[in-house]
Amino acid sequence: MIRETAEAARPSHLYYAAHMTEDLGGAKVYLKREDLNHTGAHKINNVLGQVLLAKKMGKTRVIAETGVGPEHAHLYDIGRAKYVPVTDDEAVDAFEYLSRIEGIIPAIESAHAVAYAKRIVPQMDKDEIVVITLSGRGDKDCAAIVRYRGEDIHE
Repeated sequence: MIRETAEAARPSHLYYAAHMTEDLGGAKVYLKREDLNHTGAHKINNVLGQVLLAKKMGKTRVIAETGVGPEHAHLYDIGRAKYVPVTDDEAVDAFEYLSRIEGIIPAIESAHAVAYAKRIVPQMDKDEIVVITLSGRGDKDCAAIVRYRGEDIHE
């Protein structure tokens, strides 16, 4: 268990999405592969960061939260983060797009970021870089995507 935790806490692999970059034109696209962590998502890295910060602050207890927290509101307020809407159709299209073009099935949550990248990357210069965090595996979402598309499946 300790070994798996230590391995999960290492930096995530940064993958150059060559096919996506070529297909979209514009900026170079990299995928931060949190989906390759043993925990299956970004949770362990996020929680470890919160614990280390709490320790530095002299706290002896912490309730770690991996969801959207007050730090996002702060980042938005200071202009370091931008939040944009993506429709269900765009997210599902992006889920299928990344699966097809890079052979990586993203979690539906990450597919929202892929959808936005598909909007902005073609408008960017070729020397610019976009990094998309893939927060988890999308194999768990495949049946939901098929149902969303109106297909009748039997699991």
